[in-house]
Amino acid sequence: MRETCRREAEVSYRLSARDEAGFTLAEYVAAIAIFLVVVVAAMSVVIYASTSNAAAARREAALNLAGRQIEVARNQPYDNLGVSWPGTPNPRLEGDYTVETLVSWARNKEGRATSRLVHVIVSWDTPRPGKVELQTQIFGLSNVPNSGDVMVRVVEGFADGSTKPLPGVYVELTPSFGGAQKVLTESTGDAFFGHVGAGVYNFVATKSGYAIDHSGYGTSPTIIAGTAPPPLIVTAYKESTYQFDFEMEDGSAVPAGISATLTGNKITQTGVSSTPKTVTVADGKASFNALLPDNYSVGINLPAGYSFQESPPTNVAISTPDTHTSATITLVRDMTFVVTVTNDAGQPIPAANVQIYGPVSRSEQTDSAGVAVIPVTTAGEYTITATKADHVEASTTMVVVKGTDMDVSLVLERYGTLSCSYTGTSNTTLYVYDADGDVVTSGMTTGNGSPRSASFSLPAADYYYVSTKTPLNMATAAETGAVTPGQTTSVNVTSSN
Repeated sequence: MRETCRREAEVSYRLSARDEAGFTLAEYVAAIAIFLVVVVAAMSVVIYASTSNAAAARREAALNLAGRQIEVARNQPYDNLGVSWPGTPNPRLEGDYTVETLVSWARNKEGRATSRLVHVIVSWDTPRPGKVELQTQIFGLSNVPNSGDVMVRVVEGFADGSTKPLPGVYVELTPSFGGAQKVLTESTGDAFFGHVGAGVYNFVATKSGYAIDHSGYGTSPTIIAGTAPPPLIVTAYKESTYQFDFEMEDGSAVPAGISATLTGNKITQTGVSSTPKTVTVADGKASFNALLPDNYSVGINLPAGYSFQESPPTNVAISTPDTHTSATITLVRDMTFVVTVTNDAGQPIPAANVQIYGPVSRSEQTDSAGVAVIPVTTAGEYTITATKADHVEASTTMVVVKGTDMDVSLVLERYGTLSCSYTGTSNTTLYVYDADGDVVTSGMTTGNGSPRSASFSLPAADYYYVSTKTPLNMATAAETGAVTPGQTTSVNVTSSN
């Protein structure tokens, strides 16, 4: 009996000790996990509810904005809709909402405009992107006299020659009478304009990522009053790009002032004209975007002092849509001759002719300071020559090292003047001989009575012989004179000389 009581007491003690020990670690972990699941679930519900409430508030505010825009449209003069209204910018920002208003025309079964359709789109980005759209039909009487309708159909062209309608293209029409109108092409690719004043008009279609071929309408089409003409079809192609990448041969920075020009029948997207497109180089690149399949002529202008290492391309061919190519053009810095020309008195000589001969031959005239700057692209040996009337030619030869500039000074000795007084009774020809007995110049005397005169501009020399006879051995006497640079020497000549 005592043994039985003792065992019952031990069991009771063990149970009591276990109860007093509390939860185990595993039990704590399990409890925390359950708690976190419950909390996360609750938070998700709260966040979802908060986001849903914010989105609902966003939607309600956006609907109010769209409704107000519809009311503004209803209060506009009928002919202003799609012309001067909604105006620019469109889309526009209203707080952190974007409001876009599109105006199009409802048509009857004959395809004529009957009323205006105003479509308002209000979009937002937070707390998550969304948008609302409202559309209304507005009836009214157009006051545009002799109005007609215009349909422009935009199709996308592919490399195999096939096409398909292209929706979402903005088409802006500018008539000769009334304001410009802008609509978005529908799923059929059609952009319809109603109540347009009769006469000539111009239109332009634009869509991001596409180039539109307007070249088929070089002459502005004509709106015929009271008619719904067949659609004018233009083709859009996924835009092509061409890029010129400029680099210097020596790895230095590409200079500023470079521009590149493309010229072609389809260079612009402005409707009826094809004006050359010029891009100024930035960061060594000139990029041409929105190009149509066509052949383009290339022109590249470089700043003074730079040349092409090799001839750049003269044509760019875009054969298929969505073509993206580039060409690298390497430039070299010109080696430059800076030639200063002075006379024997140290005075600068303007308008002197400077010529260089060598791997590259060029010529230039000196400026008012007597300086001529002549760039060359090829290193090597050059001869530099300067000439000027009534001056003695001067030249020098030097070797040009690649990438260097050369300062050259040339001195042109001035001619002197030999002034001759002739005592004969009639004018005659005077011959001037050098020290070797060769005729260097001749001229007729002028004047009446006696003496008569003749003047000769000659290089400086210690000896000149003036005679009325030729050849020299016919002369019986000599009149000689030395010529000094920039000075006049006088001699007397008789008929017996």
